[in-house]
Amino acid sequence: MKHWRSKGIGFEIEIAKLLTEWAKASLNDASLPEKLFWRGVGSGSSLKHNPSVVLFHGDVVPIHPSVYPFGEIVYVECKRWKTIDILSLLDNKKQQDVTVFGKVLLDALNNATNVNKILWFIIKRNHTRDSLLFTPSTCLTCFNLQDKTNTMRLFLKGIEFMIVPFRQFLSVVSYAEFISTYKKQSTNEGGSYDK
Repeated sequence: MKHWRSKGIGFEIEIAKLLTEWAKASLNDASLPEKLFWRGVGSGSSLKHNPSVVLFHGDVVPIHPSVYPFGEIVYVECKRWKTIDILSLLDNKKQQDVTVFGKVLLDALNNATNVNKILWFIIKRNHTRDSLLFTPSTCLTCFNLQDKTNTMRLFLKGIEFMIVPFRQFLSVVSYAEFISTYKKQSTNEGGSYDK
């Protein structure tokens, strides 16, 4: 039986590989290295250029300059759970009641907000292939995902999250489209990303 930590590390590596494939499909550059993204050294870690300059935060970070724009926009949090308690979140009548899953999701959102990034909370239930992307809905509405994917919405403590199958999202929105949309949005809003 695998130790829980090794399962989490394996999932982070899986997400790093998926993000690498996603970016390479748009960048179309044969000279790119095998890995463009990799797992952070520790949970929710920071990749530093030198001791005083933090480049990127999160469980999966860009490790090649061609994908640094992604790291400037997104904070990736990866969680692998034995079971996912989404139904109790959806059934939750009182907004102040938050399950363990909801608390972890809100903590991740707080971590992303603290470093001025968009949260990509990617979760996978054990023994399944598919993972889900949770992100504040404002950061994905511009891609009209409702028409292209199996999208759900979740309200938690007054915040609307969009839930999308992760691989499906990567197949519908290209890396180039994602980056250009946020660069455009940042320019239009005076330098801040819509979270």
